[in-house]
Amino acid sequence: MKMKEKIQKLNQYKKMIAFILITLFLVNQISKVVYANEAISEESTNCNESLQEVIEGEESSDVNETETEITEEDDTIRVMGYREDDLIIPSISETYEANTSAKSSQDAVKAANTYTYVLNNSGDLPASYSSKDSLPPVRNQGSFGICWSFAALGAAEASMISKGLADKTIDLSELQLAYFFYHSAADPLGNTTGDKTQLLQGDYLNIGGNSVFTTFTLAGWVGAAKEEKAPYETASVSNPLNDSLAFDDDYHLQNAYWINMESDTQEVKRMIMQYGAVASAFYTDQTTTDEYTEYYNKDTFSYYYNGAYQTNHAITIAGWDDDYSSENFNLKNQPLGNGAWLVRNSWGNSMGDDGYFWISYEDTAFHSSSSKAFVFDFEEASLYDNNYQYDGTSGVNGYALNSSGSIANIFTASGNPEGEEEELSAVSFALFDVNVDYSIQIYNQLTDPTNPTSATALLASPKTGSTTYVGYYTIPLEESVILKEGEKFAVVVTLSKSNNSTTYFFGDSTYQNGNWIKFTNATQEGQSFRKMSADSSWIDMNSSGVTARIKAFTKNLEPVAAVSKENENIEETKEETKEETKEETKVETQQETQDNTGNDSETITEAVQYDMTDNSNMAEEIKKTTGLIVKYQSTSKIKIWWMKQNGVSGYEIYRYDSDKKKYIKVKINTKSYCTTFTDKGKKSGTVYKYKVRAFTKVNGKKVYGEFSTVLTTATKMQRPILVIYSLNKQARLSWGKVRGATGYEIFMSTKKSGGYKKLKTISKTNIIKYTKSKLQKGKTYYFKLRAYKVVKGIKIYSSYSSTKAVKIH
Repeated sequence: MKMKEKIQKLNQYKKMIAFILITLFLVNQISKVVYANEAISEESTNCNESLQEVIEGEESSDVNETETEITEEDDTIRVMGYREDDLIIPSISETYEANTSAKSSQDAVKAANTYTYVLNNSGDLPASYSSKDSLPPVRNQGSFGICWSFAALGAAEASMISKGLADKTIDLSELQLAYFFYHSAADPLGNTTGDKTQLLQGDYLNIGGNSVFTTFTLAGWVGAAKEEKAPYETASVSNPLNDSLAFDDDYHLQNAYWINMESDTQEVKRMIMQYGAVASAFYTDQTTTDEYTEYYNKDTFSYYYNGAYQTNHAITIAGWDDDYSSENFNLKNQPLGNGAWLVRNSWGNSMGDDGYFWISYEDTAFHSSSSKAFVFDFEEASLYDNNYQYDGTSGVNGYALNSSGSIANIFTASGNPEGEEEELSAVSFALFDVNVDYSIQIYNQLTDPTNPTSATALLASPKTGSTTYVGYYTIPLEESVILKEGEKFAVVVTLSKSNNSTTYFFGDSTYQNGNWIKFTNATQEGQSFRKMSADSSWIDMNSSGVTARIKAFTKNLEPVAAVSKENENIEETKEETKEETKEETKVETQQETQDNTGNDSETITEAVQYDMTDNSNMAEEIKKTTGLIVKYQSTSKIKIWWMKQNGVSGYEIYRYDSDKKKYIKVKINTKSYCTTFTDKGKKSGTVYKYKVRAFTKVNGKKVYGEFSTVLTTATKMQRPILVIYSLNKQARLSWGKVRGATGYEIFMSTKKSGGYKKLKTISKTNIIKYTKSKLQKGKTYYFKLRAYKVVKGIKIYSSYSSTKAVKIH
């Protein structure tokens, strides 16, 4: 009992000291900005100051700034590479008012227009838990100092597995994330052009990093790509990655939660159970994978450090054991009580227990106001097509609002490479605060470019909800919002707390962090705004060099594509077709009484005799199916449409099988109004042939009309990836060969948003380079590229490549 009382008193003292420090910190910062003081003008200098939380990151002697080779040797010298941060995360237990209404009723959580992040505080946590068996094999960072990338993507992989979106074979590229964290590339929409993260010393493989900065790199869709796109075994300072890989992702960050490990330990455990693992950091004195140290016991795979707080190595935590004996730790350095975290390291499976080891609950890493755990919640990249954003760096700055104050970003729709409409599907924002209520509204047709709300509200009612943690949140919109190319739209987020206290949000700005990294945010006028309170006026944050971390996510809507030459003069009916019947025949069946050869020009008819004279003319009444066209096609599906016939029972759709050299029935529509068919799961850039016939039933037997003219079309090619650089007043373009392409078309403009003219048509598929000469030095030009395939004399186009900007040298 005496020992437990000592531990309890020690913990109480620690919490009291932490509380005092946090209070003094917040009082000091709030006194700097004086946002709540009505006597201070909203346009004054103080109103635009930030609550900068500079993460200085002490230089670690463990960080080797020279390039080394990756090796699998057991005695590899280890470079940790985690840049310690001193950011203090408030405890979620500080107040729960923001979530009270959501937790008081299950109906509130399920409300259609509310998306609420609620504490998982029901039920008791188990004494021990491990997700080890469901996770991929432990990775090996070798001699490079990018443990921070391994930890973040380890947590990302765990979240994908926990949600059933991947299995243990998932392997994300730590090299791609690490490289493009320090080698900035403009986003595919060009909205972050000029933003950059600049390394001030050392090299990207050894200088280190941390999970705080990594959050906003991942939020910008830099990562995560599959391992084969940037294999770690190729990592070398002298082997740069192609810029086309910067946003060539397979999975995207949806949410990131930063949790205080000292005060919110139980919540960390709940997150491990929900997402499979969390990222964190600790101090290690190990320099090889297989050795005893003052703090590590290699026989029991246990670690306990009780010195001054510091961190130098990033890890993922995949479980815990409340009863893990303190006697498992080194005899001369044992914790007072039982309990330990199960850690998934990044030093290969030769370290510890197949790459895992235990860290005591009492380790100093988990008992500081700066102790943090990070949840990285990922989804498949196909969820959205475009990410509208202005915050292209990864710096961490906090800014204040009075309760019911708002932030807003104004974007211009330009993401659909076909120039077609987009559907706004979700928005995101980042908060340096806990337990915050939010309200989201979308506006378009702005009448005042300095007022994001001087427009039409597109949501019937605002999207509302509440958050729990410090971090990054993506909020899906159930209500459809359609955006036209070139249309300006505003995303407005209003933040509040039930106690009317000040709310803090994350923004992006230019500043130097310590002596190792600098962030440059090239903000522009008319992009990002802040409204201090409900009764205040909007302020353009460009005057302070600040961008709100608000993003908008859209899906491209597909256009009606070109049809085959045989049908190009057929006019579409304006009559809307109803939804296809769900009945589908997937079994290949031969036509019963007709020739199924692959002759495209053949007209196939069927003679039917009946015993009943009153039905002798029935076959004549079923006409030839006409108007067969392509409604749209993508890289993996083709949708066809034909003219409706009255008095028929349905339609049979056939597709030519080149292997069997005959047409195969692929679908039966059993309603006369079902005049569409979507053929899914097709190969990109591949030619397909279709024909359709109507039928009716007489005495239980099918009577067929004449087949339509054969429709020959193709799926779209994959979007080409364009790479460009400038040399001697030239723009030199290159791209990867696109499967199935007949040729390529290159377009150029002097402005990003429009004015593109076709520069060159390349009709030879083996040519994948082009040089544009005689350009003006110092001027920026914009290029994009699309592939095409000629089918029956008609060009079927791929989507455009991402637009690439190049300044001529």
